[in-house]
Amino acid sequence: MISGRCGRRLLTLLGVLSRSITPAQNLVPNPGFEVMVQCPTYYSQFYNAAQWLNPTGGSPDYFNACATGTVGVPVNLMGYQAAHGGDAYAGIYLTQLLPWDVREYIAVELLQPLVGGTCYRFSMRVDLADLCAYTTDAIGMHVSDTIVTDSACCPTLNVEPNVVNTSGVLFDDASWREVTGTFTAAGGERFLTIGNFSIDADMLVAPSDGGAVGTIYCYIDDVSLAPCEGQGLAPIPDAAHLLMTDPSGAGLLIGASVPPGARLRVLDGRGRLVQEGRALPHHVIDLSARADGFYVVEIIAPGGLIARTKFIKQGR
Repeated sequence: MISGRCGRRLLTLLGVLSRSITPAQNLVPNPGFEVMVQCPTYYSQFYNAAQWLNPTGGSPDYFNACATGTVGVPVNLMGYQAAHGGDAYAGIYLTQLLPWDVREYIAVELLQPLVGGTCYRFSMRVDLADLCAYTTDAIGMHVSDTIVTDSACCPTLNVEPNVVNTSGVLFDDASWREVTGTFTAAGGERFLTIGNFSIDADMLVAPSDGGAVGTIYCYIDDVSLAPCEGQGLAPIPDAAHLLMTDPSGAGLLIGASVPPGARLRVLDGRGRLVQEGRALPHHVIDLSARADGFYVVEIIAPGGLIARTKFIKQGR
């Protein structure tokens, strides 16, 4: 909700980052799982990876160097692995051979909907856990306009992946492998889901050179989805003037040039959505009821993200 002036100085701008989308911009929030709700203390606490979702009845894991033992980095329940970048990563079952088949998935809402007819490049880093006696090439990514869910544990999601790992390229426990590919968006896709979309008959399974557990479990890090080179969104005029300090000191002022249909999103320091609504010209974003701290405000036009500002709210 956007409201009027609150009558006191609230915000200290850290720098306005308003700009049009460029081809290099990653549309995946918290791509390396570094931003957390709180430090995990045990397995199955993927909900502590800010903005990421568990779309099925599975129990994906969140590993972070802030923890020790079971869900630590680099040492944890599934083996030893330093993060590809930073201090954190996710973990999912691609399959469990005995006593029952298992698939786990992770999902995230993109920073902006995809544009129809536009080429996008996806990439992520994948590493096989040390404890696994088997490995596979079966992992991929699917984008959709609504989140793909299933309450059962733990089904194969019946959707066609947009990008899959190169056939025959098996994961190992020695190094991170990149899974990457391009696709053309239909338009309006807002959610990205990662996991094994292959049925058993289509999976390549082979013995690994490591563990003794009859599962195929992998770590995931550094997820990226961005327009292909030369496929950036068209600039929007006056983007640098869409967010500015309100002269009264009451908050942030939305500029007159905000396009029709634009939306407002406010995220806290942990990447959680705390406020959203219509982005209307000349309106002040009022966070007087929010706790002091670090925030990010975004304006999203029908064509995508057009402005972002970081600031610190300080009550006085």
